[in-house]
Amino acid sequence: MPDRRPRLSLCIPTRNRRACAQRTLVDLLGNPRRDVEVIFADNSDDADSLAAYAATIDDPRLTYLPPVGFALSMPENWSRAVAACRGDWIAIIGDDDFFDLDMADCLDAIEERVPDVDCIGWNRLSFAWPDSRHTPGNMALQLGNRAVETSRAQFFDRLFGWRGASHVPSSAYSIYHGAVRRDLVETIAARYGQLFEHSVVDYEWSCKLAVEANRFLYVERPFSVAGVSADSNSAAANDFARSQANYQALIAEHGPGEEASQWMSGFPFGPHLGVAGCILGVQHWFRQKYGVAYDDWQENFVKALVRDCENGKSRQAFEQQVAACRTALAGFEDGRWLSAFQPRYRSRAQAQAFTGLRGATLYIDETVADTPAEGLRFARQIVGPLDALTYHVESAHRPLSTASFA
Repeated sequence: MPDRRPRLSLCIPTRNRRACAQRTLVDLLGNPRRDVEVIFADNSDDADSLAAYAATIDDPRLTYLPPVGFALSMPENWSRAVAACRGDWIAIIGDDDFFDLDMADCLDAIEERVPDVDCIGWNRLSFAWPDSRHTPGNMALQLGNRAVETSRAQFFDRLFGWRGASHVPSSAYSIYHGAVRRDLVETIAARYGQLFEHSVVDYEWSCKLAVEANRFLYVERPFSVAGVSADSNSAAANDFARSQANYQALIAEHGPGEEASQWMSGFPFGPHLGVAGCILGVQHWFRQKYGVAYDDWQENFVKALVRDCENGKSRQAFEQQVAACRTALAGFEDGRWLSAFQPRYRSRAQAQAFTGLRGATLYIDETVADTPAEGLRFARQIVGPLDALTYHVESAHRPLSTASFA
């Protein structure tokens, strides 16, 4: 890599998923642009590491961080990946995901219009690798080609207030499948003492950005793909028993972490309830530890909890999760939200994934591609060209308190 700082650094933490990680690395480095760098932080057991393969790659854009001889925690491995970055902007994806390195093409245009932008989010596609396709699935592609500004108040409302949530908050900003300016990353590292603290690193960083960032820009077109392979944590998201087994394995390896901290004492929600409960647990930990006040989230969260239960892959998984959630709700605020928790079992095995146009979103049969990179290439043939991106932002010199969403 030349001495000139890369425009964009892409970090990829990986552990024991050599096949996916190697494919992702091949696809990324197939892009010839030279103003980017790719950092692979390999936390695998030696037999599953990428070391031998990485040694065959002669590409100055690649920095390979080998295993250290023992399993690092996720915050530790993510931290060493980011510490190796030299780029103006930093993004992180998983080893079974994909990222469009041509995203760097729009950084100059964004900074010209919003020179103080701190973080950039976008419409990421979801993609199941062939080994994890148990029911029909699709990729949801937004057909817009705009960059629009989000106010901090709106980001707070979506993240901490669960406004407009599905089974997860509809917040678009994180260092995971998002890009954060390097100087803000350094500021957060200095202010909090460490880059990553919680094992749920992506939502921890959503919380930190909500507090520390000033300007947020959302791009409707996809710049990355969230892949789900057979061995990924995401593959267990709709299998309650499997997700609980993964959680117990994490505790066995690294201890209970922040879930056992003083900040979580007496709080009934957490990863033992599934995805929605896990995210709320991160938010509660962060708000308690750092004194961030936000009220009026309960009703929206319970709706998300219902949706999370209804995503269960089997009736048994559904019933187990519902029972755990009812117990938690019964012990929270004198059980006042129990009556709002009325999930209904919906068989996913019989469901047919919708394909076609609905509003401004095109749902594409995910079998058009075998890898996330192929899925993104397919989507790029449909959306407008990158140089036709339109910007809906306020003056770069307007007071921060008047930011609005266009």
